[in-house]
Amino acid sequence: MTFEAIEKRLSLLERQRQKGRAIFFSTQFDRYEDYLVEAKKARNECPSISSISIVPSADELRKCLERMVTADTDEDLIESVREQFSLREQQEKDYQERLKCCQEAWDDGFD
Repeated sequence: MTFEAIEKRLSLLERQRQKGRAIFFSTQFDRYEDYLVEAKKARNECPSISSISIVPSADELRKCLERMVTADTDEDLIESVREQFSLREQQEKDYQERLKCCQEAWDDGFD
């Protein structure tokens, strides 16, 4: 998400909050799975609620998934975290590959 898109989204959320719409962030919770459980509960009780999630690193998602499976959390939430984990893991792998290519190109430029 671009900086401009984030600003636009936050501006929209602020206007909605001023109209009495409840908003909460994943960063308000110590653990990502706590946020997911509360967000699902809140959406079931009040479908107009807004929430913003900052998806953690693949490593943190792996730990989150393990805790959720151990705690026998809602299967829909577990599947959601599995999908997020798979996507995040691929994003981090792609990033490392691009970083390596950039480093090699940089190094080759100074030989």
